[in-house]
Amino acid sequence: MNTKMSVLDSMQGFLEKHVGPIAHKVSSFKVVKGLMSGMMATMPVTLGVALLSIINGLPIPPLQAFLTSTGMSATITDVLVVTMNLGAIYMCASVSYSYGKVLENKGLTSTVAAIGVLLLLIPLGHAEDGSTFIATRYLGSSGLFVALLVALIVPKALNFLMKHIAIPMPDSVPQFVNDSLSPMFCAIVIFTTAALLKWGMGLTSYGDVFNLINSTVAVPVMFLGSSPWAVVAYFVLCNLLFFFGIHPSVLMGVYMPVIQACGLANIEAYLAGEPLPYLAFIVLFSVGSVDALGMELALLTAKSERYKTLSKVALVPAIFNISEPIIFGTPIAMNPYMFIPYILLKPVACAVAAIGLLLGFGNAFNPTISMPFVVPLPITDFFVGGLGLVAIVCIAILAVALLFIPFVKMADKEALEAEAAAKASAE
Repeated sequence: MNTKMSVLDSMQGFLEKHVGPIAHKVSSFKVVKGLMSGMMATMPVTLGVALLSIINGLPIPPLQAFLTSTGMSATITDVLVVTMNLGAIYMCASVSYSYGKVLENKGLTSTVAAIGVLLLLIPLGHAEDGSTFIATRYLGSSGLFVALLVALIVPKALNFLMKHIAIPMPDSVPQFVNDSLSPMFCAIVIFTTAALLKWGMGLTSYGDVFNLINSTVAVPVMFLGSSPWAVVAYFVLCNLLFFFGIHPSVLMGVYMPVIQACGLANIEAYLAGEPLPYLAFIVLFSVGSVDALGMELALLTAKSERYKTLSKVALVPAIFNISEPIIFGTPIAMNPYMFIPYILLKPVACAVAAIGLLLGFGNAFNPTISMPFVVPLPITDFFVGGLGLVAIVCIAILAVALLFIPFVKMADKEALEAEAAAKASAE
């Protein structure tokens, strides 16, 4: 036991000596501060509807019959569409406001301008009755990266332009009027530039900036196959993109045909009484949801009020495989303390799954059974693969927690110091 603790202490000391200073330096960058605090500000939306998402997905026939008969299911779906499925616009608003404050921009101009530019860039649809509408798919996960770019570029451009072409106002003008009128010329430059960008993209084969980004991001996935190594590579790409603020759903859309083909081949082999040709592929893919519980277990070791509070509010969503509270509450994106464990998370989980398969823990896998996403992992894995698959996933969750704990401790240490400094200044 002492030897084990000394190894962990040595690892913690190494990380704090070599990784900690770099992470601390990067976290002090203005753009990182704006991103991190802005992402955390979206938690009321993700947490506020998490319970509704769980209830709407529970595979309990009497509950689902009640929700359907009363119309509650349709209402919950509508709520999820305008909250979690429109994450790009919430993210654009919160990050642009946060980054604007870091840059010391005045008023809400940064936020209003950023939202305006984001909406300007979205292609409009036209109904048969002549009305115009905005396609919501551009405000969901497929538009998240563009939203973050806009949220960072617009406040920075506004900050630069305000120093050169802002309209000077006399001191007698009320502050709220000054904040609204002085950036007028700056806004003209920003919106004209955005309009030219939209026009220019319309002349290309992509049509708009959203398709350009998503098509470019999806290219690496086209080279992946159906081997277990492909699953690991896919997960690494997904987490790498998410770290930089790009929702991995764009990769999922491209890679889904491969996943579905492997799943169908497994079902056909299972029904024919033959060995599953893609057992390793599917089992490794099935451990992809261990991140929520693994990161939650790591957060439970925190001592700062910030992370202790986060671990409490994220616990129930994590049990039901909803990781957004942790993703945006920590946050994961652009957080230098979380880069290494988040990139290694899925490879570690897949390694555990591979070892479990070699030991025969996945032999009872039944590909004909599928469960809703929100069903807790141990329950799903029990029905799909028996106690062997439950053991694989539980060990993978523990391995992910052990991977994150040293990095959580570093972030937690900085949070404790910040809380102590804030308490001292208040006194």
